[in-house]
Parts: sequence; C-alpha cells; structure tokens
Amino acid sequence: MSRQRAEFYKNPVFIAIIISAMIMMVSGIVVVSTRLEDKLRGSENEGDAPQEHINARRAEIIISEASEEEVVITEDGNEPLSMKSSGTYLNNRVLSVAPGYGMTFTLGLERDGLSDALYLNPHFEYTYAGNPYEAYGYLMKTERVPLECAETSDSPAWSADYAGLTDFVITGRTYDRVVPATALDPNRYGVRWADSPAYGGADHAGDQMRILIIRLSDGTLMGAVKADISYDIRTRTYSLRSLTESDVSSTGELSEDEREHLIQEAIQYLAQGNSQMTMNLTREELEAQMQSFIVEHPLGVYYNKLYDTDGNVVSSGAYSKCEIYAVHLNCDGFGYFTVYFAPEPQVNGLSMRTLDKGEQMKLVLIGYDAFAPFTAESFSSFLHPEDISLFTETGN
Repeated sequence: MSRQRAEFYKNPVFIAIIISAMIMMVSGIVVVSTRLEDKLRGSENEGDAPQEHINARRAEIIISEASEEEVVITEDGNEPLSMKSSGTYLNNRVLSVAPGYGMTFTLGLERDGLSDALYLNPHFEYTYAGNPYEAYGYLMKTERVPLECAETSDSPAWSADYAGLTDFVITGRTYDRVVPATALDPNRYGVRWADSPAYGGADHAGDQMRILIIRLSDGTLMGAVKADISYDIRTRTYSLRSLTESDVSSTGELSEDEREHLIQEAIQYLAQGNSQMTMNLTREELEAQMQSFIVEHPLGVYYNKLYDTDGNVVSSGAYSKCEIYAVHLNCDGFGYFTVYFAPEPQVNGLSMRTLDKGEQMKLVLIGYDAFAPFTAESFSSFLHPEDISLFTETGN
C-alpha cells in the first residue's frame, strides 16, 4: 500500500494539482494584501471621498522618498535651524471643484507611493477664457503650516522666463511677485506642504488652506476655495481630504440674509469712499457685477497690513483675535476689492462673538485691502505716494 501511495505522489497529475493549488493561494494573498493596502490608503472615514474628480493631470515629477529627519529648533523656539518633513505623504489624489460657470480648479497629483511632502500642483481652467494661455495667480493661506515654493524669482507672470506656464503662486503684495505653481520635476515642484514639530505638528494634526484664484491680466477674482489636509492615524500619512468652494453660501457659515447684508454694506462703503480713495465708483456700477461677489469666512486678513475704515494703514495684528468675514467685490477696471468685517465684541477687545448666548452676531466693518495690485507703481493714480510702501516687500 505504501509503495502505491509513493507512486501516486510521483504521478505527474498529482504534482500539477499541487502546483496549481499553491499558485492560487499566492494569488489570493496578493489580492487581499493589495485591497487592504488600498483601503488603508483611503480616507479615514468612508464618507471622506472627494466631492468631484476630473481626469487627473499626471505631473512629470519624481517625488522624493519619505524621510524621518528630525527638526532642530533654535533656543528661542522660533525658526528651525534645519527643517525637513517628519511624516509621509500620499500624492495619489487629484481633487476638483467648479467655483463658477465654466470654471474648474484642481489640486493635487496622481502619483503612487509615499513621499516627503504634499505636492499641490494647482491648476485653473476657464472654458470661456478669451486667451487659452491666460495666466492665473493663487493667493494661498494656510492655518498652521507655511507653504514652500520651489522658486523664489520675482519675475512677473508675463515674463519670458515663464513662457507656456499659466499657474502661479502670488508670493507678495503685488501681482508681479509670482512663482510657478506647476509641479514639473524634483527641482521645480511648484508649491508643497510638509508638516513639522516646528509648526505644532507633533500630534500629527491636519491643516486648512484658503485659495483665492485671480486672473493676472486684470486682477479679476475668479473664485475662492478651501482645501483640507488630514492625517490618517492608521496609515500614518497625510493627504488632501477635500476641496470645496469657500463662499458662505456653500459653507453655511452665514445665512443668505446675513450674506446679502454684508455685501450691501461693502458696496455702500466702497461707493462712498474715504479721504484715501479716488475711484469714483457708483453703487450701480458695483451692483452690476454682484453675481461675481464672494463672501467668505477666511482664516484671517490676507496681508500683514490693511487700511482701516478711514483709510489709514494698520497692522493686521490689531484684529488677530477676531473672526474675520471678507467680502470680495470685483470692480471693472480695478480688479477686485476686499472689505473686512468682524464681530463687534471682538473688535472692542472681547473674546466672544456676542455679549449674550442667544444674541445675534453683529458684524462691523473694520477695514479693506487695496485692489488690483499689479505693481507698486500702478497705484500712483489713486493712492497717496506715502502709501506705495505698503506694496513693497517690507509692506506685505
């Protein structure tokens, strides 16, 4: 019997069956492992899928591998002596949103594997643009972690150095201070985000980003969006979580009546002006472009200095503890103009939004940002000469 059994095990048919079974087992393990890995690399909650997707632009960038280098902090705890990412990042998601009719804004890369940062690769398209090579600038503000740009050139977007590029990050107060935003290669990666303990990221917190999309040829505000960056504690990775419009009509941060009230106050203020304004815009001219107005609840004012209601230059630090609401008004021939509001108790130095719990929040106008800042010299027609310094490197 044992001899017959031994002969059976040597039978070619039996050997083929064993080999087939082993191949099926290995294939099953690979499939299960792949699905598990894909699941872990997804969003931390099943409902966190991006709102929209379009055909992803695959950037020709070779992303640096993830590293675990430590950050060396100065003795005063401020700027790090050397700083590199201490986390890992997923650049396998491209998110998109439509901030207006015929408009599409995308953020992210479609690349596999882990890397040393989130490469943002912002891109804007407008179906009805008269010029297919129209240049757009992005004013990008984060809540916690500063963004890093690959280039530091101050050449304007219309410089021959940037021929063929249409997406730029606005790095200064004026629109002639831009750097390319497109991810091209390891040395020209556009703009990226990387956490660090230097920015309070020891607990692997996420971040929020606000982005204003500006047509650089005339300063028109095309849209305002916000992006959320999340940290998945299971996979220990950062990734882009969502990209949405930031107008309060989409976020629900103000009611429609409150939104309309702020717009009317901003229009009245802009039409009335002050001793520093010489625009001579009428209410009718402003209201004609009301469909393009944007009201948002940003992370703060967009620059380090702004004008108060009387047109005097003030530091944004005066309102650092205020919840800011911004009304962006496109003004034909002047680009766009931002009027800021804040809860009255906070403007008066208190921490609360209202004095009583059930009281309705009262927003008061606190100041404004200038419009269409192409170059410092371009303001000479409607600003006092001493105010030009606001739009230099030191006056950001």
